[in-house]
Amino acid sequence: DKTVFVESESTAFRLLTKKWHDNDSLSSSLREVFNDREEYKSKIECLEKMKDVSDKRIESRETAQKLFGKVMYESPSRVETFHKCHFQYFCRYGIKANKLEKSTIDPRQRGNVIHYCLEKLIQNHGMGKLCAMQESEILESVREVLNDYADEFMGGMETKSERFRHLYFSFERTVMQLVRRLIDEFSVCKFVPVDFELSIDRDGAVIPYELKCPDGTMISLRGKVDRVDSFEMNGKNFIRVIDYKTGRKNFVLSDIFYGLNMQMLVYLFTIWENGAERYGDVLPAGVLYMPSGDVSVVVERGETDDEIRQKQNKKAKMKGVVLKNSQIIEAMGEKFISAKISSKTGEPSGDVLSLGQLKSLKKVIDERLVNMAMELHDGNIEALPIEGDEYKSICEHCDYRDVCLIEEYDKRKPVLKESFSDIAAVLKDEEGDENG
Repeated sequence: DKTVFVESESTAFRLLTKKWHDNDSLSSSLREVFNDREEYKSKIECLEKMKDVSDKRIESRETAQKLFGKVMYESPSRVETFHKCHFQYFCRYGIKANKLEKSTIDPRQRGNVIHYCLEKLIQNHGMGKLCAMQESEILESVREVLNDYADEFMGGMETKSERFRHLYFSFERTVMQLVRRLIDEFSVCKFVPVDFELSIDRDGAVIPYELKCPDGTMISLRGKVDRVDSFEMNGKNFIRVIDYKTGRKNFVLSDIFYGLNMQMLVYLFTIWENGAERYGDVLPAGVLYMPSGDVSVVVERGETDDEIRQKQNKKAKMKGVVLKNSQIIEAMGEKFISAKISSKTGEPSGDVLSLGQLKSLKKVIDERLVNMAMELHDGNIEALPIEGDEYKSICEHCDYRDVCLIEEYDKRKPVLKESFSDIAAVLKDEEGDENG
């Protein structure tokens, strides 16, 4: 019952804006209430011209093409914004109605700090040396890198408040936990980190992923890859993409069919397609989310530090997609990833796809990207946000909520969550040799 939301004159009028084109008794009653009120006259005139709240469109295709361009320079995060809500994309990237940012340690800044620390620690020492260092030596290096970041990107710590400094240096604990996890992983992992913050751009280390649409529009996808690891086997360089995640985002394969969660795979396919000059003969080994926040576990009385670390490593197992190849899974260290080798059959299982299935997945992503470009040029900027198990509060923190007028009771676009195995079953296994 929508009347439960009517607590005042202003909420009654907001409800009227939602139901303006309805013909039920409630909308008729609300019209009668406000039609005779002089202070609402101009607003009523606007409502007369207004379409359904979610039905927002740029009427002129020519205008839409001028706004979004015949060559669309996109990033995976921009693509995800579009598929979450077309109108949010229009506001943020079309008319560039950007919110002023406060100087604070927000989740994005937190991620930047952690990415920087991991990159510099591995670059400065290499995984071999890191694995051999004492705990006190690692801690000293972490503190040095944190100070370097503060000096380079935050103007130093001298002018910062005591609270800010306390929050900033609390990253020390998180980074130390991550380094311990990396040391445990690379003590058994045969993959080697070869790039950090890899630039995918016209003037980057790898050129962008590009697609041509039926109307001649070009899509060029740019971005930065947190980490690229390589493993050489049978004369091929198998590449995996690692994405550090400080939040709670999960990798759900079925999201790809909704244009979501495509970032890591877009990067992997870009390197597969355009990375020969940098990496040689490339084949995709997989994509993995690496949890980069604190990992809390229940500790029993008397448990050793090693036992606690094993619990943390198990809880922080990296999820994503791994090539369906026993040698690749073994090279990654199966206890650190969401794929394994059956002890009975020796066959790969878990979150694995064959090379042929990865090719099919690439086609799905290409279709979503082309459809996005075509919809934008058709002027589709509807305010119809998605909703699903992993996407429950798209509108809650949206900067444009007061513009689109979406309310809790308005319709959403459902995102259904399906199991990895169900999606793998529908991906055609196109011809391909995953052994290279």
